[in-house]
Amino acid sequence: MSKPVSRKIEVLTFADVKKAARTLYYSFDDDDVHRYVSRHLEHDPEYRKKCDMLFYECYVHAHLIHGLVVAIKGEDHEQRDTFETVAVWTHPESEDFNNYLTLIRSGFARLAWMSGSEGRRRVFEDLFKVLHDNGADIIKRDPNHQNIWTLVYLGSTPHARGKGNVRAIFEHMFENYIDPANASAYLESSSLVNIPIYEKFGFRAVADIWLGDKNNKDDNARMDVMLRALSDEKVYAWINELVYASNKEQALLELGKKRELYDDLALVLWHSFGVMTSLLEEIVTVYPLLSPPNLNIPSSNRVCNALALLQCVASHPDTRTPFLNAQIPLFLYPFLNTNSKQRPFEYLRLTSLGVIGALVKNDTPEVIQFLLTTEIIPLCLKIMESSTELSKTVAIFIVQKILIDDAGLSYICQTFDRFEAVSNVLKLMIDQLAANPTGRLLKHVIRCYLRLADNHDARIALKDRLPEALKDNTFADILRDDAATKSCLTQLLTNIQQ
Repeated sequence: MSKPVSRKIEVLTFADVKKAARTLYYSFDDDDVHRYVSRHLEHDPEYRKKCDMLFYECYVHAHLIHGLVVAIKGEDHEQRDTFETVAVWTHPESEDFNNYLTLIRSGFARLAWMSGSEGRRRVFEDLFKVLHDNGADIIKRDPNHQNIWTLVYLGSTPHARGKGNVRAIFEHMFENYIDPANASAYLESSSLVNIPIYEKFGFRAVADIWLGDKNNKDDNARMDVMLRALSDEKVYAWINELVYASNKEQALLELGKKRELYDDLALVLWHSFGVMTSLLEEIVTVYPLLSPPNLNIPSSNRVCNALALLQCVASHPDTRTPFLNAQIPLFLYPFLNTNSKQRPFEYLRLTSLGVIGALVKNDTPEVIQFLLTTEIIPLCLKIMESSTELSKTVAIFIVQKILIDDAGLSYICQTFDRFEAVSNVLKLMIDQLAANPTGRLLKHVIRCYLRLADNHDARIALKDRLPEALKDNTFADILRDDAATKSCLTQLLTNIQQ
């Protein structure tokens, strides 16, 4: 009977550099990125092999300094010049291995000399720059981007493929390093056939990046960027904590951080027993702290984490309607009605506005119809008068979305009192902007005025009520580089003269 295949995973040391490099070399011998980096040396195969081997030695050495390199060596590795499988990782504490000292210590200076000017361009100006710039941009989209492991290389030699080594290494890394730290994982796959394999481990493709000329099939290489964020197991574990366990605060925090990375989290939240009740419990628990104002920062942060999950539910097309039918937005109105300028209250108002903003973002008529039956317009007007710039911006965005809807415009212009309430606050905002101009707010104010002018009675009233600051050059400087808003203002001035 044959012996079972060893799955011992070992952390490599500097003594293993050459063998690990040879493993990667033979693993990626026919890889597009491998060929691209040294294609200029294809006229001299032996010299090209030396440069390729040195390239992998440099990578392994650099990540032994500022990362983690693990391997399944194989039972017969002492009789071979390679291991079976090698994985090269960076971790959240890894320093940038592109710094000068690391490049020198790991041998990249020698590689730069050996591979010539074209090699330096391909490695240092193309490969390093593309991977660093695109990787940094994509990783920052993950709210957990400061807690991320990056798989730099994972290669198995031909004789080791099919043994389950890749699965063993992933499971080892997830179990011992990544999942215990609630970390995300990132990789760039240079082979399309590997994407379904990585998907089995929870990765999903989020972008593609190119080396060389994308349109020159003879001299380029494509890589698919993949992220592994929130697994189903984690979601259900945290949801269980949210409903049944004592670690509710941590569950709110973790689910909130990951909500944008898990497409169906809203469905899971809505349909899981007890979750919405638990979130509403978080909200009503702080009602007694609103008046007199006695809300501290930790309590505010906790309820805002619950609100972030409600925003997730409000944003999803399949949960938005039941969210409205359950009248859940009304639970947020006491937060919008607070007056305190203290930071915990401001944060609470802003996060509550974010939930309403998520509802109106997609211009759904049923959302506007629901909001018109509530006190959302006076609440937003109150915030537009005297809150922080960010809260004002979200509040006026909501009012603008209501105005864009025909039913919303008709409602606001149905009585002079409603129109006057809106136009008075818009005028106050213009007066404030004249003293402290900000383009973001001005854009929304002008668009609100422009939409009001679509109503005949409002247009007549605006002839006398439109602020002078919009008629002269008060905002000329701030609008100089905003052609769209400048065009809206011109159209507004034209319309009210009709």
